[in-house]
Amino acid sequence: MLIPLIFKNNDTDEIKTKIGKVTPVLARALYAYGLSGKTGILKDYASECSITKPIDYTSSPNYARLTFNKGILSICGGIIFIEQGTEFIVDGVYGIPVGNNVASGSLGIKVDLSKLEGEEVSFFYKTGSLIQNDLQENEIDGVYEFEIYKYSIVNGVLTLTQKNEEEPIFSIDDLLINRGGKVVIKEADKTYKIIYSTDVPKGSPENGTFIIYIGNTLPTTRYDRVLYLIG
Repeated sequence: MLIPLIFKNNDTDEIKTKIGKVTPVLARALYAYGLSGKTGILKDYASECSITKPIDYTSSPNYARLTFNKGILSICGGIIFIEQGTEFIVDGVYGIPVGNNVASGSLGIKVDLSKLEGEEVSFFYKTGSLIQNDLQENEIDGVYEFEIYKYSIVNGVLTLTQKNEEEPIFSIDDLLINRGGKVVIKEADKTYKIIYSTDVPKGSPENGTFIIYIGNTLPTTRYDRVLYLIG
């Protein structure tokens, strides 16, 4: 099954019930800024939310039934654990209809914060563009569709192209140790840049630099792969 570890807000609770707790909205922010990317699949953990093969065409006629392997992903800092053997189900129906149609689209995980507690996280498949609200800004009714696979259907056969390699989340150990990083301090703008052995000049996070921003307030524009320490 899908297990949303932290999603709903409990701001309606009395103050005494909050003591010693981190609210889901704050936990999402902490995870979002504490990971190397606030949205993506945790790299090298278990099977990285892959789908088992072969695809099951026999259990339900005209449907391709899918089963996920174990993995953890973050959607805007909301952490989701996919258990080993979780079946792909949308609106009570297992799998994707194939028939004899030709179609293509995306499938993955959908977060809808307007849903009741425990129902915020589900699978989806669709054609067309994805809905990707910023769940930090839309903490009451935000919707985010995270694509794990592209799919296409031709003559009753479903073909999947995995997308998680485009949005991996690396551990801090991987960023700092396995890739041989060193720290360079720029005191003028209170920015710490960790430059890797590749020594990419003026590197962006995508080109080999993970940035830790230290300041009194959050900047107006914030980026993935940046850890913001405010105080």
